[in-house]
Amino acid sequence: MTVTHEVEHAFAVDETFRLPAFDAVEGVASVGAPQERELHAVYYDTDDLRLARNQMTLRRREGGDDAGWHLKLPTADGARDEIGRPLDTPSPVEVSVGGVAPADVSRVPDDLSDLVAVWVRGAPLRPVAQISTTRRTWRLRDAAGHDLLEVADDHVRARTMGHPTVAGGRVVVSRWREIEVEVIDPAGERLLATTDDLLRDAGARTAVGSSKLRRALAVDVGPSDLDRLVAVAVTSTGTAAGTGTGTVTDAGSSGAARGKAGRAEVSAGAVVHDYLARHAAALLAADPAVRMGAPESVHDLRVAARRLRSTIQTFRPLFDREQAARIEAGLREIGEVLGRPRDAEVQYARLRRALDAQPTEQVLGPVVARVQETLLGEVLRGRTEALDLLRSDRYFAFVDELLTFVAGVGADQVAAGSDADADAGAGAGRAGETGGAGSGGGTGPAALARRPARRVLPRMVRRADRRLTRRVRIARSAPPGVERDVAYHRARKSAKRLRYACELMTPLVGRDAGRLAKRARRVQEQLGAHQDTVIAVERLRALAVASNLAGESSFTYGLLTGQEHTRAAELRREMARTWKKKMSRPPGLRRWLRS
Repeated sequence: MTVTHEVEHAFAVDETFRLPAFDAVEGVASVGAPQERELHAVYYDTDDLRLARNQMTLRRREGGDDAGWHLKLPTADGARDEIGRPLDTPSPVEVSVGGVAPADVSRVPDDLSDLVAVWVRGAPLRPVAQISTTRRTWRLRDAAGHDLLEVADDHVRARTMGHPTVAGGRVVVSRWREIEVEVIDPAGERLLATTDDLLRDAGARTAVGSSKLRRALAVDVGPSDLDRLVAVAVTSTGTAAGTGTGTVTDAGSSGAARGKAGRAEVSAGAVVHDYLARHAAALLAADPAVRMGAPESVHDLRVAARRLRSTIQTFRPLFDREQAARIEAGLREIGEVLGRPRDAEVQYARLRRALDAQPTEQVLGPVVARVQETLLGEVLRGRTEALDLLRSDRYFAFVDELLTFVAGVGADQVAAGSDADADAGAGAGRAGETGGAGSGGGTGPAALARRPARRVLPRMVRRADRRLTRRVRIARSAPPGVERDVAYHRARKSAKRLRYACELMTPLVGRDAGRLAKRARRVQEQLGAHQDTVIAVERLRALAVASNLAGESSFTYGLLTGQEHTRAAELRREMARTWKKKMSRPPGLRRWLRS
């Protein structure tokens, strides 16, 4: 498979539209001769159009230089990644589509269907439309003759395939003309805006919809799964929705608390929902990358799962207890299964760096080979296990439940409307005192979620802060050995939970929450580095035992173990200094937790 980052803009035009002279664009020295080709494509989707709804397209196309299977996935920058695969070698089944040029339809290749599995979640992919295009293209070039942009003038004929979701099952035939401008070379991206303006001045209009398929279907496919999640928080807070792209934005740009006017009134459920929705989006976005083996994709998916789980733990009184426990268990499984190959990969890189830093005479025996065989073998086995999980019906059912769970957080605020504010004012004080789901007095999850976030959430974050302080104290007083290592590891988990909770609160509270988040992150990183040394020592011991049993020298493993112990002691001292300077002394650091 090939992966291409596709940046293109589409414009709707009528049959009388005349293309402008593109050599008028500054930076374009020449325009290549036009080329014409016929393209015939069959598009696939589920019965309820899940791919189209989530701004993805899957097609099998003949004609042109890139004939083959194409899967287009939206990216965070508003563009798309196109994953290409050659056409099948066996003769596929031909499907008659009437007055439009016929195209071949065959079963979707397994590797492509796997990449959209988290979105379709077991629903079969079927042909939904056939689109034929007569395309004329021009290449816009710089003074050196390099292609920068390609302008395509497309005359499109489309026909749906009697899909039950489209027009009540009727076949829809349509024709239109559109202009596409696609970046060929990254240097051409700076010319896009000028080229777009030139087309608009000539009478072109920005096309509605992100693909030809959306126009061919002639039906409102509805908001994406992710946009529907975000819509709950937007409706609850009265703030503007995002771009509608369904892509992931930074956690610090939460829409639940934009602007000073809405900060006092925003509900606890809306704030927590917005954070959950964004990281549910991150989890889904990382899934295809894990399947493709993209760098850091396993880490990204684990972080998303970790943030979701941590948020549920910190703000548990806002959720139904049983449902939250199921979601937490599913997220824990994802973290554990994906953690095995990731941890082995991290330890392999760590031990290789350590070995490369040793004098040659200190590396006795086949140490490098044993480390590589052991840890890379674990990476491969762990990756297989992780993919088995991601391809399981259990995982798809969990994703369904996760999205339902996130959508439900704060959903009753939408139904309650203006009554939520009155209820918030009446019971906010009691929420601050009890903070529990089952303590009576109208403090169940739904009632608590409707109350003002500034009165409900800081107390929950304060508990996370106190837990971290307590665990750091226990770790620093623990005797050397396993007990101390476990104590520092538990403190690391608490630092991570406090950090995520403060990040969630930063859009609402402002700089004070951000400061505490940064300091908790620093403690987390130091304790994480300490845990890496603990794991490395365990690994080295196992490698030394295996080498002894094989009649090899274990000297080098002992040498590295001593270095890891030294590094662990340094990290404990560094953490103690950080804790004293960053987490203990600042007088106003935690003032907002007493809101």
